Amino acid sequence: MKILFINSINYTESILEIPMGLLSLATILKANGYDVEIVDLNELYLNGKLPEMDKPEVLDWFSNYIVEKKGDIIGFYTLCSFYHNAVSVARKVKEKRPEVAIILAAPRQALLQQIL
Repeated sequence: MKILFINSINYTESILEIPMGLLSLATILKANGYDVEIVDLNELYLNGKLPEMDKPEVLDWFSNYIVEKKGDIIGFYTLCSFYHNAVSVARKVKEKRPEVAIILAAPRQALLQQIL
């Protein structure tokens, strides 16, 4: 089973930092034999690792990139300020891979529960 943790794109701040919660979960799961990968969409965006395109195209590109990773469970880390980006990408991933389990999580996200 492959588990992907996605650090969602944040257009409002230029921060290259993996949240401690993602690192902790990935470390625990790896120590217990799971195949885990963290994908930092901010790093891809801010370091010019994707072609020049408009924001809607970027979200499509991200969803394709995530689908190609072939995760069985995909967890999106998001905050209120970029929640809409995470939901957009997660929906696109779910359309392409309806069998995959998708989780949206972060501090204070209990108020924003949504099933994809």
